Amino acid sequence: MPIIQPDQPELLPGYPRIYAYESGHPLNKKGTIRIRSTTDKSLRTFMMTLDKDRYVFPDSSANVLIFVYFFLIVLTFKIASSVIEEFIPLLLTGMVLVAVVLTLLTRKCSLFLNPGIQIDARGISYKADFYSWDNIDATYIVERNLHKHYEHLLVLATKNNGIQYISIHAKGLTPVYVKIATVINHFNRKVY
Repeated sequence: MPIIQPDQPELLPGYPRIYAYESGHPLNKKGTIRIRSTTDKSLRTFMMTLDKDRYVFPDSSANVLIFVYFFLIVLTFKIASSVIEEFIPLLLTGMVLVAVVLTLLTRKCSLFLNPGIQIDARGISYKADFYSWDNIDATYIVERNLHKHYEHLLVLATKNNGIQYISIHAKGLTPVYVKIATVINHFNRKVY
């Protein structure tokens, strides 16, 4: 499948580098890859207020929660095998409450332990790396589609002819990649 291109890709800084990298990607032979600049009007949302001095888009805490849920299921079966039958509904209710509380705590703690993508007036931070707006030529959202599996990536085209890929995990009513593009346009006033 081809890479879906914008109308005039040669006018977008850093686009040829990203196109060259994506055209060699193995998914390009089986699926569709779409490269869009974050200045694209289709990547705007009015579903969020832009009144903060920084925005944090946390990484997914699903990996931690999988182990927690697995442990709770094993623990529930172990306890249920040794408990009187009339206490099993009480045990199950307790385990569901523990799962809900642990889920909420894990999501809250993941904001502090693993903040993910942070965008502010100085630039973009991801894990231990910081990219200032002065060192970023352009930002893009790359969507890789293989049948029903979608992968979204924030791509930073840097001034030193480099490209940096940042995976976007979280999903929601308004897709996170749209929120990220909206926030980037709020803080970075470059127009291509």
